[in-house]
Parts: sequence; structure tokens; C-alpha cells
Amino acid sequence: MGRVEQALLEILKESGGKEYQAALVSKSGFSRSRVSEVLSKMEKEGLVSRSPLGIGKNVNVMLNFKGEWSKDSRSGGSRKKIKRWIRLGFTNAAEYPYVVEFKRLLKDRLDLNADLRIYANGIEVMRDLSVFRLDLGISPILTEFMFYSIGAPIKIIAPAGSGGSSLVVSKENYRMRGSRSKRRKKEVGGGEGEEAGPLIASTKLSTMELLMRSCVKKTLLPKLSRVAYSSSPSEMIHGASSRLVQGACMWEPYASILLARRSDEFSRLARYSELGEHICCALGVSSKLESSSPANLDKIRKIFLESLDKMAKLDRTKLIEPYSALTGFAPKLLRQVSKEYTYPQELDPSMVSRQFERAGLEVPAPYSVKDALSSAL
Repeated sequence: MGRVEQALLEILKESGGKEYQAALVSKSGFSRSRVSEVLSKMEKEGLVSRSPLGIGKNVNVMLNFKGEWSKDSRSGGSRKKIKRWIRLGFTNAAEYPYVVEFKRLLKDRLDLNADLRIYANGIEVMRDLSVFRLDLGISPILTEFMFYSIGAPIKIIAPAGSGGSSLVVSKENYRMRGSRSKRRKKEVGGGEGEEAGPLIASTKLSTMELLMRSCVKKTLLPKLSRVAYSSSPSEMIHGASSRLVQGACMWEPYASILLARRSDEFSRLARYSELGEHICCALGVSSKLESSSPANLDKIRKIFLESLDKMAKLDRTKLIEPYSALTGFAPKLLRQVSKEYTYPQELDPSMVSRQFERAGLEVPAPYSVKDALSSAL
């Protein structure tokens, strides 16, 4: 590794993985042309990504693999080599204990260090994946499909879990009869003489929104007149506890947390798993990682599916403790809700299209869905 490349990697590492190209020139002391030449070489090797910040403006340089240096024992400690990192983002949920195993296998098989980053919602994951702040992202399949549809440089390459989401409603607003509910007339929402729909909390463009709209199609909910979109499940718990909303579509362990805290006020009206076959979340990949190393990406995908398979077949409790330390969820709570999740190995475009259609989402299926999932087939 040349001294210019080494210097640029050191600066990027100290800057948190990103820096303006002009700042790299000034901080390194090398000429503008030399820095540009070396960055072009590093970009071809997949080490960095460059994105212009407007016409005539600066260029943002980001590490694709977070640089961290260590002694190279093969050279007696006189040389340094880069530790390769891959950045994986996912929402704070009980669904992903397998990321612990995924991280271990990446290190053992590919000498890749996984930088695990936790987000409040799937839109934030996809935002960072789309601008190359992440290499991989686990988020709701609807979120990933919508980002792909508007031109975000991502592809969906593997399933990441099913189940684990519920519609929780206020007992004051619903009287349970089997798997259905009976509406009561309210003074809020709806037109004169109409039965007003409850105010339901959900996250935008997510599995929770698919669940909510599927419940409307199944007549478990009335036609929605208002939706309280939230940026996090904690915000939904607050809204329900404060009686600002009459129900919430939530993922685990938050649905169980709300039901435990407010068992006298709230009940579980429906689980998504009861409404039909579906995928909750999927693994998305940035186009930079896909184009820089297709062979390596195929290995990463296979390792990810192996991690899912182990989660499905082995004793899940082995991953609970380290995942608890990572997320802050109590081990007892994670063990309690782990049964809510299943881990399929395949992404079927036709099934995903049917899942969208059950929620009333019309897309040119199966072709647009198949295109978004093409890397996984």
C-alpha cells in the first residue's frame, strides 16, 4: 500500500469514515491531482465511494470498509495492513439475534469485521444504505421496495425474517369476538352519521403499515380516516399509554412491552402471521458493494442465509445473551418473544406481490417486484 493511500485512509478513519476531497488534499499535504489519482484507484478497488455535492461543489469521500490499522505479524511488525469492515444497519427489534452469528461467520470465513448499527426505523436504515453510509441494511421489505422503486441504488438480496408484528388495540374501542372486533361509534374522525375509525399508530412504508392496511382489507379495522405515523416504536408506546391513539401496529418486543404495561387497557387484535404468508424484513445491499465485488457479495449472502438457517434450527437461546448486550433488551423478554418469528430461506416475488396486494398496494407485479429481488434469485 502506497504512502498516499495509507495517509488518506488514516484521515478518513479519524474523520469517522467520510471527508471532503478538498479536506483530504489539505490534510494530507499531497497535490490535488495526486489525491484524485489515488482516490480513483481506491474507488475501483471498492475501498471508497465518491459522490459530488452539486455542480461546481466539493466531492464527498466515504470509506466502504471502515479503516482500522493493525500490526502485520508476517513482516515483523514493520508494516501495517487494513482491517476490512462491512457496515450493517438494522432496526431495533427482537427479530435479528442471528446478526451475532453472521458477524462471527464473516470474520471466520472472509476476514470481514462487521460494524453493527442499530436504527429506530427502516426508513433511516434505507436512507443510509442509499447514500453509502451502510453496505448492508435489514429493514421492512416494503421500505426497501419503495426506495428501490424511486431509484435508490440498492437491491434486495435475501429474506431476513417473518412474523413478529401485531395490531394492538384499546379495549375501550373494541369488543373482541374471535379474531374480529366490533366498532363503536366515536365522536372523532369520519363524517356525520358515519362510524369513525380509530386513530392507529404505525411507522411509514413499513411492515407495520402493510399489517394495518391488511387489517382494513380483512375488516378487522374500519376504513382509516387518520393514521398517526411515528418515527419509533417507543413513540407509539407513548402515544398508546397517553391515550393519544386507540391502537398501534408494532413489532416485537415492543408489542409485548405495551401489553405487559397496559394489560388492562390493550389487547392484541391480530398478528401479521395470522393474515397470510409474508416476509417482514429483507437484506438490502448498496450498489457500490454489489458492483465492487460481486463474488464477495455472493459469499456474504450465503453466509447470511446460513445464519438464518442456524437461527431457525438451533437453540435460539445461545444468541440471546450477546444480542441482549447489543440491543439493550432484557434476555427474558427476548426469549419470550423469539417464538413470534420465523426465518424463511427464499424470496418469492409472487408471494411478496400478493402480500402487497392484501394491503391494497397496487404495483405492476410481479415484474417490478421481481426486478427488485433479481439479485436474490
